[in-house]
Amino acid sequence: MLNLELAKHCQLCEHQIINFDRGSLCELTDSNPDFVNTCPNIKFGNKLEKSLVEINISHQRAKKAKPLAYVMFIFFLLLSMAIMVGGYLLGKYVLSAGVISGVPIVLFGVGVVVLQLGFGPFNKWKSDWSLASEKKSRVDSILAMYKVGYEIDIEFGKTYHGHQDIDVDLRMKKL
Repeated sequence: MLNLELAKHCQLCEHQIINFDRGSLCELTDSNPDFVNTCPNIKFGNKLEKSLVEINISHQRAKKAKPLAYVMFIFFLLLSMAIMVGGYLLGKYVLSAGVISGVPIVLFGVGVVVLQLGFGPFNKWKSDWSLASEKKSRVDSILAMYKVGYEIDIEFGKTYHGHQDIDVDLRMKKL
């Protein structure tokens, strides 16, 4: 039976083989991971470096998106409240004039729709941040078990036709 916690170590190892019937296998033992705490045969290389780069880029993107997510949420919240208060005041005014109108109800509905425009990006950011932080934490904790650390510098460049230039400097180190 495949131990999913141990398989997370294998996802960073150069010896991992994926078998659709048996799951994650070690090419050295031709079996599922079966070790206590750390694997004595783990081999870190390009697979680990690629994972670290991808995970840290996702983490940095989510970190950079936080201020915009909050600004958009607050902006649309305030706009929504203004529309709803305007609808209420309009309804109060037309009612005092002896007219019954559906416009205030429509404005309240528009306010609710506008509020959703703020919640969408905020919830997406929150989901992206949670996922990226969890992945980074998992990889960092696995590397700590093997007394391996890293330093990474990520610089986001210009975006051309939907593709962003990213410079990454990853340095691995023994702790």
